[in-house]
Amino acid sequence: MKHEIEVRAPAAHAFSVFVDEMSGWWPFAYTVSKDPLAKVVMEPRLGGSWFELTVSGRRIPWGAVAAFTPETHLGLTRTGSDGHPLSNISIWFRPRSAKLTQVELQHQAACAHSIAEDGDPLSQPSAWPAILREYAEAASPTSRALLNA
Repeated sequence: MKHEIEVRAPAAHAFSVFVDEMSGWWPFAYTVSKDPLAKVVMEPRLGGSWFELTVSGRRIPWGAVAAFTPETHLGLTRTGSDGHPLSNISIWFRPRSAKLTQVELQHQAACAHSIAEDGDPLSQPSAWPAILREYAEAASPTSRALLNA
């Protein structure tokens, strides 16, 4: 599945919000546990972990950072509850102007096993469009100024 969205921000800011501020914009409906969410964490480095942390302190792995090129590209692996690879997610941040970035996300199954069979909420057809809308809103400096007012 391929998805694209325009973010009203420079590429560096768009990348930073995606990686460093995921807890602020990630929709609760797309967590694994469905427990009250304390935060979503992505360790910003190649090989870093990607997980949710619930308010009760449970750490639920989502996958790992497979590619990390600041301001340009982020690659993630998604693992199932058994630790086996489910899918690969590639996100490209392409500057269109000084204040506009095209974000392209591609989500592909890692093997013949269907990602939908494992109950991965990200495999739902409506998942990434909804997630990317929340992200784009959070990454827009104009929106952020209004939210903080």
